[in-house]
Amino acid sequence: MSITSGQAPVCQAVSQPSDTTDQGLFPGVRCPNCAAKGIETWVIEGRACGTCGTPCM
Repeated sequence: MSITSGQAPVCQAVSQPSDTTDQGLFPGVRCPNCAAKGIETWVIEGRACGTCGTPCM
């Protein structure tokens, strides 16, 4: 993924968490900004990350 200067990356869909308790009932994407910092943050697709504000499409 290439990032132009001054712009935050947009979240992209990735595989769901391996935890089977949610059984895939809630679609989500992982925030790349938080993931790069070692923080696992899942966001409802189409919303902004609650931790860093990155838009997640």
